[in-house]
Amino acid sequence: MNRKTPPAYVVHRSLIFALVAVVALMIGFIIADMVPGLSAAVMNAVEGMRQTWQGFDWELF
Repeated sequence: MNRKTPPAYVVHRSLIFALVAVVALMIGFIIADMVPGLSAAVMNAVEGMRQTWQGFDWELF
């Protein structure tokens, strides 16, 4: 007997995963707003990576 995963289960699992990802992102933004200096530290790190990549002549962003 061949048992296949029902398509509705796959769709629901994907929707639940998307919902969890959005909630995690929102919590991350809330924490970044609550901790003073965290956003600036992240932006400085991104800027440093961008400058490093430019030094390698990589055009990522």
